[in-house]
Amino acid sequence: MTALFVSVVAATSSVHAGITQINYASMTVDGRESFDAFSGASSPVNSDAIYSHNGMSFGKYFNGQQLAVETASVGGTTQSWDRLDGSASGPLTLMAGAANKNLGFIGFPGQGGVISTGGPVLGTTSFGPGGFGSGSIAVMFNTDVAACGLTIIGQNAGTANFSFFRRDGSLIGSTSIVLTGILLGGNTPPESLGFQSDTGASEIAGFSMWHNDNMGFGMDDFVFGGAAVPAPGAIAVLGMAGFLGRRRR
Repeated sequence: MTALFVSVVAATSSVHAGITQINYASMTVDGRESFDAFSGASSPVNSDAIYSHNGMSFGKYFNGQQLAVETASVGGTTQSWDRLDGSASGPLTLMAGAANKNLGFIGFPGQGGVISTGGPVLGTTSFGPGGFGSGSIAVMFNTDVAACGLTIIGQNAGTANFSFFRRDGSLIGSTSIVLTGILLGGNTPPESLGFQSDTGASEIAGFSMWHNDNMGFGMDDFVFGGAAVPAPGAIAVLGMAGFLGRRRR
């Protein structure tokens, strides 16, 4: 999770209809997972199973998605990451990755415990290209939620690709976010991301994420709850209702 970059890049996003990026701090939080049990781990603690705690479960991908490999040359070195292709199948089902390439937990200074996933080459046993922090992740909630979020630790200006699903496996929406970071230089402050359904309804059963961040990153403070603000669709409906009301007068 050590950065290697020389220019600072601000976070930007491209959101498909169905999901809106929101202020993480403005969310109504009903549940949180901070992985505090692993705060003392000085090296990755491997888990080949799905991890469940505090109303959510963590795995590698959803059934129906294809786990592939993304490669690129970064600073003259070939790096690799997990890539998720295809659509989830219904009902939405969380899947674990291969042995030593599923989940890992580690203590991070100033953050406590964090979760990450093994990459396609080195898995959860080692940092570095294709290793710990370079894998995909999927998160499933015990009950459907309107909003959710997470904090990314040690990011280096890569792109994180999120997809959000209903309980029947249908896609709600997707977003690709260019994370903050210092290319070829050093770790940057944690970045918290929040998302909610455009309708404001509790329809998010889970989400998956894969990325191409240099050297990988960890994740912490996964949260879920109600919509932070009136959803865009709800605002449009309220605005039309007000307009019609004025017309009737």
